[in-house]
Amino acid sequence: HGKHKYSLYAKETAATYVDIDITKLTDDTINVFESLNQFTVSCINAITLGKPDGYKMDFSDWGQLLTMVNKFCLWVQNVPAHVICVTHEEMLPMEDGKMRLVPAMGSSKFAPNTSRFFDHVIYLKLQGKERKAGSSTGWDMQAITGSRSNLQIEKVDSAKVYSPLSMLFAASKA
Repeated sequence: HGKHKYSLYAKETAATYVDIDITKLTDDTINVFESLNQFTVSCINAITLGKPDGYKMDFSDWGQLLTMVNKFCLWVQNVPAHVICVTHEEMLPMEDGKMRLVPAMGSSKFAPNTSRFFDHVIYLKLQGKERKAGSSTGWDMQAITGSRSNLQIEKVDSAKVYSPLSMLFAASKA
């Protein structure tokens, strides 16, 4: 969580940490980061470490956050492995003045540009009682979606094609 000696983990004597050597990752590796929201909070906690509660980040703090999230996204873009990042969305104004749902990552200035680091940006939503996913540009006019290889996940029949991601849409047994 970006806090030195975070109290929750300090209580757990069996808590372990796994170091990942990114130079040894291959295209057989799938890394899942849950979530970019928490990553942003962890970066902010690291930046404001030692500051009093209620500290308001200044210009240089925001610049440091930009550097950290940009470095992470460049790693995602260039690592020789598969990377899946999960995040919530936030509604932000775009350059044209229209409000759009964008990945919640970094600051409100960085968030609208987050998708440029990824091959596929898939938006998941619950509509009525049905789960829906889309990756085509314009699939949902409120959300940023897109695919560099023209993947149209909304047209994939998860009952006919197995994918670990299709399990997200499997009927719950509970």
